[in-house]
Amino acid sequence: MTILFDDMFGVLTFNYGWIGRYPICFLNEDLAIELCISCDEGDAIGQGQREAFLRFDANKDTLISRAEVAIFNHYQSICMERRAQFGVESADEFAPLITEIIQLKSLVHVVTLMIKRSNDIEDRVVALLFDCSWEPELGLAVQFESEIIELVGIQDLVL
Repeated sequence: MTILFDDMFGVLTFNYGWIGRYPICFLNEDLAIELCISCDEGDAIGQGQREAFLRFDANKDTLISRAEVAIFNHYQSICMERRAQFGVESADEFAPLITEIIQLKSLVHVVTLMIKRSNDIEDRVVALLFDCSWEPELGLAVQFESEIIELVGIQDLVL
């Protein structure tokens, strides 16, 4: 196992990217999630990735709050379709009707903060990856480009 001691990220191990831990508060819950810095084995962490992380970290409370709203709005837009797909027996379990953001807590679980590959400090792409009840196989992602949410959808769209 390859281990990297990085001044910015701390102890990282290599597993299809540099992996560490990252503390966040999501839906009023303090968590330590996976931090994944995308790169090939033996590659250094790019300056663009470092800048993306620094900017995300400096604004994480605001950005995570925006992600919560974006996920809620996304869920509201697909909820009825998902309920129909799950059928009467499973709709309330996998895609219940909700009216408040905090109700996402039982449906969405943040798993990873991914810092995408970049060598350009102006090209800052960070994604939050989630497990979610309504998309158990494909998961959910919120992608930020230069600290602005550009995408909310299945993880395949950002991976």
